[in-house]
Amino acid sequence: MISKEQIRSDFIKRDNGTLEDRVERWSQMKPAAYCEALPALVWDYLIEVDEMYIRGHFIATIILCATTLEIVIAHRLKSLKDSPWKPKQDFKQMIDLAHEYQEINSDETASLHDLRELRNVLVHGSVNKLDKMTKIKYEMTGVDEENSRVLLYIHSISNHGIDKNAFECVELTRDLTLKFYGEHLGR
Repeated sequence: MISKEQIRSDFIKRDNGTLEDRVERWSQMKPAAYCEALPALVWDYLIEVDEMYIRGHFIATIILCATTLEIVIAHRLKSLKDSPWKPKQDFKQMIDLAHEYQEINSDETASLHDLRELRNVLVHGSVNKLDKMTKIKYEMTGVDEENSRVLLYIHSISNHGIDKNAFECVELTRDLTLKFYGEHLGR
């Protein structure tokens, strides 16, 4: 049986080995202030999104970003006069309605659809769909094998992988939440 002291020592070594990466990811985060009350769960989810990204849990970051934005978009649609929101609408329908009602612009709509698709691929563990999504990024490396492309993406060895997508998802989540409920603060 391993002692608590050995476990503690192993954790300290592991933490020290990832410290610089975590500091770098933390420094990428823009300070923000929320001027309005956030929808239920959003504050807790935003804190968790930041923590997961900083610690390098990129799959979980992407999934929770999508969940957070689904709550934010639903709340935004519910608050509109003559609200178009209906219970049991899926995220795709909510994104399209938010665009139709000019709550989000075309670029935000496209980014939300990309996030939704990536979230679905990760949640359902579809290697084939993930391979198709990542193939273009890795064609120039000469990688032809499906599993190799997916592993390159998941392990982010060339700065085109899941870490980049996770950061883009965090930025989108923070930007849209701030658009509706707050503002970015200067550094």
